Amino acid sequence: MSEETTLTPRETTIASARKTVTFAVGVTIVLAAMKAVIGVVSGSTGLLADALHSIVDVIALSASWFGLWLAGKEPTQRFPYGFYRAETLAALVASGVILLLGVSILLQGIHKLKAPVELHHSWLALGVALVSAVVAFWVSMRLKRVARQTNSQSLDATGDEARMDCFTSLLVFVGVLAASVGFLRADAIVAILFSGLVLWIGGRNSWIALLSLMDASVDKQLEEDVADILMQISGIKNTHKLRARRAGPFYFVEGHIHVPSSMDVARSHALAHEAERVVRQKRPEVEGVILHVEPYQESE
Repeated sequence: MSEETTLTPRETTIASARKTVTFAVGVTIVLAAMKAVIGVVSGSTGLLADALHSIVDVIALSASWFGLWLAGKEPTQRFPYGFYRAETLAALVASGVILLLGVSILLQGIHKLKAPVELHHSWLALGVALVSAVVAFWVSMRLKRVARQTNSQSLDATGDEARMDCFTSLLVFVGVLAASVGFLRADAIVAILFSGLVLWIGGRNSWIALLSLMDASVDKQLEEDVADILMQISGIKNTHKLRARRAGPFYFVEGHIHVPSSMDVARSHALAHEAERVVRQKRPEVEGVILHVEPYQESE
C-alpha cells in the first residue's frame, strides 16, 4: 500500500496546504528577481519597490509553510493538543505583512505625489509589471482555492496577500503608463487610494486570526450543523452548549447530549463515542469532539 493511501485526513489537509505554499514561494521568488533586474535596467523605482513587496511576500509565505509544518506534527506530552495554532500564528504574521504592505504603498504614494519622477525604458517595466500581475493573480486564485479546500487560515491570508501583489503590479503598470504620457502623479493618486483596501484586508485577516487565538466562537453555522448531525443519531434526544473553537485549519467541538434517563452508563458511553465518530466523518474539518452525556427530561 502506498504512503499516500495511509495518510489521515488531517495529514492530507496539511500536506496539500504545504505543497501549495512551496509552489507559491518558488513562483514569487522568480517574480521578485525578474522585477528587481528589470527595475534596475529600466530605472523604475516603482518596479523596484514592487520587487521588495514580492520579497516580503516570500517571507510571509515561508512563515505560512513553517506554521503548517508545525501544525502537522503529532501531539507531545508538553503539547497534548497538537501544534495546530502554529498555523493560526502564521496567518497572523501574513496579515501583519499585508498591513506593512499597505503602509508601504501609502508612503510611496505620498512620496511620489510630492516628487514625481520621469522613467526610462518604460516598455520593459510595463511588460514585467503586466506579467507579474497576471502570475500573481493566478497564484492568489490557487492559494485561495486550496485554502477553501483545507480550511487553512494562513493560506487564506497569503492568498489575499498575493492578490494585493497582483494589484500592486497593476498599480506599477498604470503608473509607468501614465508617466510615459506625461501624467507623473497619476500612479501616486492610485497608490494612496489602493493602500486603503490593502490595510482593510490586512486588518480583517488579523482580526480573524486573533479571534481564533482567543478561542472565540467564529463559526456559528458549524455549531448548528453539528447539532443537526447529532439530532439525527438514534438515542440522542437533545443537545445544548455546543461550542466550536478553531485551531489552524481544524475545529474542536464540545457540548452536551441528552439521552434517555433509562439508558445505562455503558450504552450512553458507546452512544457518545459513536456520535463523535459520525460528526468527524461528516465534517472532516472537525479534528476533535468531546461530548458530555446528560439524562433527558421529558419536559425538555
